[in-house]
Amino acid sequence: MGKKKAEPRYADGTPAEPEELDVIAQAFGFLSARHLCEVSAGAAPTALGRTVRPRGKAATR
Repeated sequence: MGKKKAEPRYADGTPAEPEELDVIAQAFGFLSARHLCEVSAGAAPTALGRTVRPRGKAATR
């Protein structure tokens, strides 16, 4: 069996709705919460056209 994906929650423990997460991401200039995740993972370019480097050995150089 696969692990169940953790549901997003606020700091006080209340569940966050997908629409609320989209609004928060849009406030920071992303198109949606999914776009924020893709940019963070390096799968999509940022608004400046750059791709985010994954952290790890490359970040310690």
